[in-house]
Amino acid sequence: MKNVVLAEGLIKLEERCFCGCEQLNKLILPSSVQYIEKDLFKYTPIKEFTITKNIKIVPSLFCYGNTTIKNIIFDFGNVITRFHP
Repeated sequence: MKNVVLAEGLIKLEERCFCGCEQLNKLILPSSVQYIEKDLFKYTPIKEFTITKNIKIVPSLFCYGNTTIKNIIFDFGNVITRFHP
């Protein structure tokens, strides 16, 4: 899996759901996602991830074990903030 587009209606991304996906470059979440769990990108090469306004809680360890992530984008509609870990 290199580029993943998840379907609308998905509400939660379970803990470690992409853990070890060594080819994952891009993930596009539907606006329906409200919850993401820890270790989401553990041992994946993903470099950028967008957290939308619908995500209610961002666990502190959601990208734990990922050494390649360069940008975490917080998109809250009219305000976009980039975080470079």
